[in-house]
Amino acid sequence: MRGRPRAGAAARRSGVGILHRDAVRTRLGGEGTAIELRLWRRADATLLLIALLLMAFGVVAIASATKFDLHDRATWGTVERQLLWVGLGLAWMAVVASLDYHVWPRWAWPLYAFGLGLLALVLVAGVTSRGAARWVNIGPFTLQPAEFMKVIVIVALAAYYAPREAMFRTWSGLLAAGVWLLPPAALVLKQPDLGSTLVLCAITAGLWYLAGMPGARLLALAAAGVGSVAALMYAFLHGLVPPSAVPFLHDYQIRRLLVFLHPGADKLGAGYHVWQSMLAIGSGGLFGQGLANGALNQYDYLPESQTDFIFAVVGEDMGFAGAMALVVLEALLIWRVFRIAASARDREGALLAGGTGVMLLFQLLVNVGMTIGLMPVTGIPLPFISYGGSSLLANAWALGIVLSVGMRRHKLLFGR
Repeated sequence: MRGRPRAGAAARRSGVGILHRDAVRTRLGGEGTAIELRLWRRADATLLLIALLLMAFGVVAIASATKFDLHDRATWGTVERQLLWVGLGLAWMAVVASLDYHVWPRWAWPLYAFGLGLLALVLVAGVTSRGAARWVNIGPFTLQPAEFMKVIVIVALAAYYAPREAMFRTWSGLLAAGVWLLPPAALVLKQPDLGSTLVLCAITAGLWYLAGMPGARLLALAAAGVGSVAALMYAFLHGLVPPSAVPFLHDYQIRRLLVFLHPGADKLGAGYHVWQSMLAIGSGGLFGQGLANGALNQYDYLPESQTDFIFAVVGEDMGFAGAMALVVLEALLIWRVFRIAASARDREGALLAGGTGVMLLFQLLVNVGMTIGLMPVTGIPLPFISYGGSSLLANAWALGIVLSVGMRRHKLLFGR
């Protein structure tokens, strides 16, 4: 371009050249949105393989949960829809991974505003099911905005914390950091969706620590929160405080929390889900009863079997061996995500990948924990396993960002 100095010689002197002429490169506009196919050589193959295995595992588990029969076309619907979501998720993950991850923090605040708008739309014109309005119709699809808000919160907080390394040294800085959580958490809790609200809180707390909050301060805050909940539960159990004293919790949510403290107290009511789940997992033994052969699931004693309680189906049909294989795959995926976060080339990349790791880890712990009675029932899906397009697409989005961080850990050196 006339009047602009040539950069080729300077680039070669610095050790970073122009892309090799054999490289394939397509620009979508702007430096941050360049898709560099050559970068795929640096993609974390282990992470990709584990993600594919988990998606395949999920399809098999959903087929088992929905009584899939190759000879009965009427039983194919749920599996076919999940396969469609898997295909869309893989394509979306590939596109996101190809983009420079810095593009997301640059668009963080428009994304944040858009996410809040969708959450507000749910309250006004959302699709209601079983007393909760959590979905919106977008064209031919029904999506759950709260799932995508989890990723948006990761992006927004990473963009906000990255240039502010010293903000957690004061309590006022901590208060400012918590302001970004309140609007989405309040809108999600209003749906009501306690599970997604807890995930947003976990993501925020995890990013606080990764962004520089001292561990002792975070533990103090966590202890204060747990202590407050424990005191509230004690007050409920002993009739000291009526449930109406906590307006943001619904009656069924309070009953679930109380049943968690006394698992056998209401086996046919609020504790039914957990009780049947534990029976299903226990009946699976070491190697399970076989795909689509678990009695409790096949005779519809296990509720929400393809979504919230998919782990119970795995335990009943594939036994302890299958359940442990699933947990190991999830743990390996999360480990690889944190490995990429630790080796990121900048603070933004580390926070984006680290926030994704926190999100996946918390959802794994709570989902598995609630199916075996170690956590209250909160309706959190098992990543890449539970049926649902919103959860799968949101997790694929987050994983695509992580892949992008890993692919750009080092400056690429290209030959002439």
